[in-house]
Amino acid sequence: MHNYDVVVTDAAGFRELRPAETLLLNPSTGVIVAKQTPPTVRFKDGTGRVKPVCPFLEVWARYEDDGDFLPLTLRELGDLHRNAAALSWDVTVANLKVLRRTGDPRDGVTATAPAFSDHQIHKLIGKSANFKANGSVEFGSVQYVNPTDVFPESGFASRHRPDWCFGAAASNVIPANRAVYNDGQGQWPGYADSNAPRQRRIRARVLRQVPAESTRATPKACRLAISTTPAMA
Repeated sequence: MHNYDVVVTDAAGFRELRPAETLLLNPSTGVIVAKQTPPTVRFKDGTGRVKPVCPFLEVWARYEDDGDFLPLTLRELGDLHRNAAALSWDVTVANLKVLRRTGDPRDGVTATAPAFSDHQIHKLIGKSANFKANGSVEFGSVQYVNPTDVFPESGFASRHRPDWCFGAAASNVIPANRAVYNDGQGQWPGYADSNAPRQRRIRARVLRQVPAESTRATPKACRLAISTTPAMA
């Protein structure tokens, strides 16, 4: 999904979505190869599928006690006698949708990528104590951007998998390979919000129906560490 800006042209009217500068990343090398601004904002690809959101993080740092926060680039790392390998990323993400409903901590689905400093793609495979023995949910992947002289900033990219549906039993919506929940152990199969407060009926036009339990992951933690040992340039 390309970047866009939300512009207020009329305080009492609709917001305008305008295309914004977007970085293009080569996933094989982790190198940013170009930046461009698309002519229009498009939420679907050429096949009509909704484009996934790919959050991008940029590292900023303060080099003096009272200084401003500035982008951490190869130049600043060099001034500190470090290089890009001196940064390490430790990622934890979780999907807690089922846990929030059942209240069972074993329903939390968590994926981790232990500390890494390379620029390879690291898949995030979600596991849960209430999954079947080989059951898992792939949340997507993360990658430490490889800084260059043209794009020297320290960055981090994540990619989501499509919003597949997962569950306990195969159906016309859930294929057998995504029936990962152990229906003989957890509370989710047959669960109903029987104690939920009744809500007023509101007339509304349904624009798009989204599965209640999608696989989109919510970041729990993403720690950045800078090594204290000098790195070889």
